Amino acid sequence: YHVNITATVTISLSNASMLFGTLAPLTVDDTTDDSPNPFTINNDGNSVTNISVNSSALWDVISYNSSYYRFKVDNKSGEAGAFSWIGSIVDWYDMPISGSVVAVKELNYGVGNDSAEIDIRLEVPTNEGPGNKSAIVVFYPGLAE
Repeated sequence: YHVNITATVTISLSNASMLFGTLAPLTVDDTTDDSPNPFTINNDGNSVTNISVNSSALWDVISYNSSYYRFKVDNKSGEAGAFSWIGSIVDWYDMPISGSVVAVKELNYGVGNDSAEIDIRLEVPTNEGPGNKSAIVVFYPGLAE
């Protein structure tokens, strides 16, 4: 007999963008209060998945990893235990601008237990000029082994 089981690694974002509004220099804001809402990442595949993250630079005056632009992983309401808390980045961590880091470790795929939130924390640098700021955050799924 021959059995072939194919793992499918597929993710989606329920909330794929956020708008922080106007922030003055040294102002700190984050998504832990759901204003704005954090990214919500869902495992739509049929296998346990690791999620890596990186981003383009957000600030004009800081083009490297720094405490002015951070993230952390959190439970989605009603889905505690959907990922490995110990293996994931659950405390504020500098957003990687070059390279990437595994943010969510072993995200489950079972319905009702397959999602995690990615909170973002911003602190406007003292010497950052005015104007709109944006960054592209990329999530990379991979088979957890």
